[in-house]
Amino acid sequence: MKPIRKLAWILSSWIFLLTTIASAPNALANIYATNIRINGGTTNVAASPGDAIRITFVLNEPASLGTTVQVHSGASTVTTLFFPAETQGALRGLNEVTWDGLGPTGQPIPGGTYSVAVVPATSGYTNWTQITSDTGDPYTRAYGGRGIAVDRNVSSLYFGRVLVANSSQGPDPSMTPGDTVGILRLNSDTSGAEEVISSADLDGYEWLGGDVSPWKLEVAADDYVYITDLARGGLVNRWDPTISSNSLVPVLRRADLQSQVPAPTSNSGWPIQTRPGCSSGRSPQPLFAPRTTLALSS
Repeated sequence: MKPIRKLAWILSSWIFLLTTIASAPNALANIYATNIRINGGTTNVAASPGDAIRITFVLNEPASLGTTVQVHSGASTVTTLFFPAETQGALRGLNEVTWDGLGPTGQPIPGGTYSVAVVPATSGYTNWTQITSDTGDPYTRAYGGRGIAVDRNVSSLYFGRVLVANSSQGPDPSMTPGDTVGILRLNSDTSGAEEVISSADLDGYEWLGGDVSPWKLEVAADDYVYITDLARGGLVNRWDPTISSNSLVPVLRRADLQSQVPAPTSNSGWPIQTRPGCSSGRSPQPLFAPRTTLALSS
């Protein structure tokens, strides 16, 4: 029997911090990669030496200076792939690239622990610049948007996920997610998340709408999502990043509140902007993103 060698893939991205504005439904970001997958999976991926390895990821904006995918073994670089601007690997949204599983000499790499770094780069902007389109991106509209939050946990599979609280029903809820009362779940490029975009009727909670339910929301460092319901006196519930019904936990009741909740304000748009002066998706230190394991048999 041939031995099975385990090749542990640690998927990592060099990123800039993604932040949100508390007072208005805006999000600020630099270029970075999310939703990183190997052969479509995040764990228990199997392949043989020399097999082509499919790497997919989502970029929140185009890499105008291209994207570099680096395969590392410890501090050493095993191989480097470069994808120029306006090609797969450097496009806003979902990208799919292929590594042939070979090292620089054309031989299959041996078993071991490797990291794949997705390093997008852009020429940057002189001022804060909106990188989403109010008309071209179909899911950037919320009929009664009241809150926005971004998952900034770089060790999470849901890193970069954008969550929007919509508290008013629009004219076409059956066809337009932003017209439904509930939470909108989007990727960093504003495409729909893997689940249905709207949490309506799927999150285990009855939102009352009326411009105040749901209200504000925040993603904690441990991935949990906290959402307030102003229609019920400021009640706070907690969900996982998918806003699934089986993850719903009440954490703050009306009787627990010690101060008044501020009156609602009107916010309907939530463009995403990028910082001025950004030239690359590389931060000073690598931050680890989702992990997967690739088993190589020889």
